[in-house]
Amino acid sequence: MDSSLHAPKTQNTDLILISKTPSIVKRFRSVEEEFQLSFAKFDDVELLNSSEGQSKAAKCFVIDCIEEKPGTIAGIVQSVKYFSNSAYIVVVVGSKIDTDSLDIIKKSGASAIILDADYFDSSRIEFILSQVLKTAYVPIKVSDLVADSVLECPLFYILPVNQKFIKFYNPGNNIDAKFIEKYMPTNEIYIRREDIDRWSEYLKTFPASDENVDIRGGRAKFLRLHYSFIDLALMITDQSTSATFAKGNEQLKEIVGFVDELSETIKIFNDPWEFINNSSVGDFGSVERGAAVAAYANLIASRLGIKNPKEVMISALLADVGCLLLSPGTNRKVRNEGVEALNKEELAEYSKHPSYSLNQCLSRKLQLSENIKKNILQSHERMDRSGFPNRPAPEKITMQAMIVKLAAELDLFMQVRMGKVAKKSTDIKTVFIPKVMNDAASYPVLLRTALSEIF
Repeated sequence: MDSSLHAPKTQNTDLILISKTPSIVKRFRSVEEEFQLSFAKFDDVELLNSSEGQSKAAKCFVIDCIEEKPGTIAGIVQSVKYFSNSAYIVVVVGSKIDTDSLDIIKKSGASAIILDADYFDSSRIEFILSQVLKTAYVPIKVSDLVADSVLECPLFYILPVNQKFIKFYNPGNNIDAKFIEKYMPTNEIYIRREDIDRWSEYLKTFPASDENVDIRGGRAKFLRLHYSFIDLALMITDQSTSATFAKGNEQLKEIVGFVDELSETIKIFNDPWEFINNSSVGDFGSVERGAAVAAYANLIASRLGIKNPKEVMISALLADVGCLLLSPGTNRKVRNEGVEALNKEELAEYSKHPSYSLNQCLSRKLQLSENIKKNILQSHERMDRSGFPNRPAPEKITMQAMIVKLAAELDLFMQVRMGKVAKKSTDIKTVFIPKVMNDAASYPVLLRTALSEIF
């Protein structure tokens, strides 16, 4: 084992790579460095099985099977599955592998399959690892805790210096008024993702007795939509075939149910940003912000009287999944510096991502209406025909698509990184709306005027 490839010693290893191919390791190393993951490397499964200690705690495995014969890959996956039954397993395979073999690998226990070309040339692996590992913790509000209550899962806070999560509450302990007062300045604390159902049960068992009760419920619904969408996006990254078609539509159906719930809640609030979570969970980029963009889009569409605002929400959720197909360098620059930092070639690539988004949905055979398909494709177009990818005449751009674009800009304005203080609704009124009101090149006067009335 090459000890030079190890991250510094930590209590737990987040991630394990099984490969002895230098190019695979180099690509993996670039992802590990960007997202600051704790990882270990093994040349093969035999060395993994002979290891002890922190390897058992790994949450995710990436297995290089590019040079393996298709008939042996399922056995390798099963061996890793036996080593760590609950871990997320990503298998990288050669591009010439047949579809039957892909399905066998999937059934053997692989969580996701990536073709070698996509491993090197797309951002699928970044998204998978950032979401599987960085979304292990879910942000909740301290204000949602109730005095004299008991929560059946641990609570964590985040250290701003190194972004490490520290447990400060053990399941079953009493939560009193002093406890809540102590952590209230923190505003946002965290639960583990697997404890979302326990958190939802806590909200039902210990309802708030003040005006916060509906907002608490709204936040819970938002979280359910967010993580259901992330599961769908992860499913879209998988490159096995028929095994995921039915599951993708099942997941989409679940998302539509959550959209229905959240839509009804948004209708009754003048300030639903209070329960739209502003943390950039996973810090990947635009894709994991889908639920927040969808919530803002629903708010704007509902206030505008748009028919079927839920259709706008689904469009907003899916509009940027094509970013997963962007090259690693382009996506890294978008994440860390913004679209304005792209050079001419990178911008040309980025401008294709709405088309990629639609093609991804079609390739997974997601059952979408024609309106949603058009909204996805037009979600980055502008009134002055300087948008992308097709630059239609302004009268050809759907109002729903322009709402998705506006919602994405609003979310980008409101978004903060994990552990940072969220912006307030007053910032929308004083900074964001004046900017939009002067942007006739992007939005029609009807939409700009409606925005000022909504907020």
